[in-house]
Amino acid sequence: QHILLEECSLDSKSSAKLTLVAWIVNRIPLEEEHSLQCTRVLRLVNWTNTFQQPTASTEEGICGKVLVQLTDGSPIECYNWMDDNDFRTRLDYSSCEPMMEPCPWISVLSLPTDETEIKRKSLVVGLSRRRRLYCGEQLLSSSASSFTLAHDFVIYVSLGSRAQLHFIPIPSLAMWDPLSGSEEQISLLEGYEPRQVERGSFVVAVPSKIPNVILQLPRGNLEVVVPRALTLPFSFNLIHQKKYGQALDMMRRNKIDLNLLVDLNPLAFLEDISIFLEVFCDKKNSIDHLNLFLSMLINGDIITHKYQVPEWFHFQRSPSLDHNSSQKPNQNFDFSCKVNTVCQRMRRVMLDLEEESSMKGTQPGRFLLPILSSFAKETPPQLESALELIRDSALIDATKHNNKSANKSSPFLSENAQHSIQYLAFLADYELLFHTALGMYDYDLAKAVARNSQLDPKVYLPLLKRLSNLPDKAMARYEVDMKLGRYECALRNLAEVQNDGPEQEKVHFDQCLGLIEQYQLHKLGLQLFVSNKSMYRNILISLGKRLFKEQKFSAALSAFLAVEPKDIPGAKKAARMCHDWRTYFACCVEEQTLPDSTVNGDTRGGPVLDAVVIQRSIAEEVANELSQHTPSVYGVEKRDALYGAARILLDYCQDVEGAIDMLISGQLWNEARRLSLLYFNSELEQRILDASEAFADSCIRDFEERATVFETANQRYAEVLKVRESKQAASAQEIIEDDRGSIYSSASMMSAASLQSNLSRSSVGSVTSLSSVISAGNVSTFSLSSHTDVNKHKSKYNQIGKDRAGGKKRKERKQKNKIKRDSEEELNSIISTMEQNCVFEDYLLCISEAVSFFCQER
Repeated sequence: QHILLEECSLDSKSSAKLTLVAWIVNRIPLEEEHSLQCTRVLRLVNWTNTFQQPTASTEEGICGKVLVQLTDGSPIECYNWMDDNDFRTRLDYSSCEPMMEPCPWISVLSLPTDETEIKRKSLVVGLSRRRRLYCGEQLLSSSASSFTLAHDFVIYVSLGSRAQLHFIPIPSLAMWDPLSGSEEQISLLEGYEPRQVERGSFVVAVPSKIPNVILQLPRGNLEVVVPRALTLPFSFNLIHQKKYGQALDMMRRNKIDLNLLVDLNPLAFLEDISIFLEVFCDKKNSIDHLNLFLSMLINGDIITHKYQVPEWFHFQRSPSLDHNSSQKPNQNFDFSCKVNTVCQRMRRVMLDLEEESSMKGTQPGRFLLPILSSFAKETPPQLESALELIRDSALIDATKHNNKSANKSSPFLSENAQHSIQYLAFLADYELLFHTALGMYDYDLAKAVARNSQLDPKVYLPLLKRLSNLPDKAMARYEVDMKLGRYECALRNLAEVQNDGPEQEKVHFDQCLGLIEQYQLHKLGLQLFVSNKSMYRNILISLGKRLFKEQKFSAALSAFLAVEPKDIPGAKKAARMCHDWRTYFACCVEEQTLPDSTVNGDTRGGPVLDAVVIQRSIAEEVANELSQHTPSVYGVEKRDALYGAARILLDYCQDVEGAIDMLISGQLWNEARRLSLLYFNSELEQRILDASEAFADSCIRDFEERATVFETANQRYAEVLKVRESKQAASAQEIIEDDRGSIYSSASMMSAASLQSNLSRSSVGSVTSLSSVISAGNVSTFSLSSHTDVNKHKSKYNQIGKDRAGGKKRKERKQKNKIKRDSEEELNSIISTMEQNCVFEDYLLCISEAVSFFCQER
């Protein structure tokens, strides 16, 4: 039921009579008069609602509700209902806010009352004769030509030199608190960015199903505009209502980024992909729009920087969500891999739809191009999978065609295959696509790809012909992999090449070994040739040589010793470089440095003596290298190295004196004494005692120096701390005093400035200024040899530049070496000095062993 307001009449006694004429469904006219003891009636309007909520007209049997505005701006509500087939009317005072002034043009709407965020139950928007736009008592605009309520916005055109079309969200007005301050009002009612229109334009209408605004220009003609302020919320609503087809068409026509379909609520979109794709199952909807959507996908959330969703939209669609919390629909979604996630999910659904259509025989291959788009859009692009799909589809079509006709041709010459390859070449780099097809070892497919790209036939036709004519397919695959830089695959294919004889096998293995050494494929080579012991040994030795060049001597030693039989020369070099003397001399024994021969039954013949001399010299070299390769004086590594050198001299050179000297250098007193007692050498024992006593004296002197320096630094440390604490306390007191005297300081500065300005004015004509002018004029500026001329160019080639440069250098050197007293740098320097004079762990270990040695000697 609806009411049509027709007539409003006034009598001479200042009592308004309102005549309501209504038609019910059966078109029975009813008339009834009510007298209003008030001022004259200005406007009658019907109630509307914005949030699609039931209005009061459906409650308690009320079939109609209108708002009556009087000439003083006060509102009155008029209710109409049916009672025993009688049409009755009741007038009540309205709860709406009165206007600040009478408004001949008004619109009223009811708001939902079950939301806590909404401050009002209804909104009344009116335009006065002075062109002021009000929302109740709130002034929205001081100069507006016309307005309307549509799409949850108050839309009005402003007057002035720059006419603009403004948009204020109705939910913002509903949540606005009338008692809030002016700054909050301005920030709340800013709305969207206005649109420039022609001056003198009027809003005629706004259709409810499309976000268009119809304007009447001053010349009388009508103009339709599609403002972004209406298009974006309209698209939000369509996406929220899962009308993805309409949303895609709307956004495409208005050049809105299609990523908004996903980013508004990505989890919901992934769940509704089947609903989204059902739109394109209809032949009326172009599949190119789906390809456009896939091609425009990018990683990232455009909601955060490009199309920010207003808070009132979340409030309107999700009233249960707490606005003070940080919850968002896309909070649990990873936008860094959005493209891959959407493409994979959509491709899975599209493949299922393709399978269903092929079984039913309806629209086969409709989603082939979007599936190719999803492959090409991923990061990295899945071009091989896309080409496999094209090949399978072409083979299926060729099978169907060959069953119908006897002529057999290449499956890639069909129209669908050519179109698919051309589309994929449009999406991806054609050279990369050709290399991908070539890497699939399908030369017919590679030829079809090259034919539909910009490659030169003189380049790819001879290549494909030669690869197709090779008798060994493994060798053809090897050449393809080498061309594409896939060296691991090339080694695998090269290992599968057939050999006719031992000589060809040796040549073939040398080629494999060269490939392994060039691209460091030793791990794969060991896996491929594990069954051949000689080849496995050669690859492992090559690995050891590579590690030796990379200065990974321990790993190289392990590689040389892992081969069977062991590579003794390589192991000796690696052991010597990593200072593993035990393994080195073990390799010397295995190499049989001393030949097992006798001269006349005597094992001490000439060759044996020569070998012993060679071994002794080598042992001495190894011992010297071992004793000098660590720089630390008291470190554990240094002592271990010296102990190893002593063992070498004792075991392989029979040099007891040299071994004891090495032990003394490493402060290994107990071991040195053991050797001297073992060989009954009292002189060496006395040498050990003298060296230990000298070491003890040096330790005592060092302790005294360390203690003296530490105590001095500790005292200075305490003084610096005390000075810095006093300075900090003084600075804090100065800050307090400065705050107290800020008023007086400003006055004193102003007085000083005024005094200085007075003095400067009086000094213009003084004798001093006159004499300075005269003296300046008497100075000669024509001197070529003067070193003090300020106008002379300063360079390193004249005396001025040299003097200044040298002075700067000397000053810089002094400043670098000098540390400011009582500063933080001095404090850090003191701490460093104290740390350096503490006894470290290795030094303490040497001292404790020396003390133990002296206790045993007593």
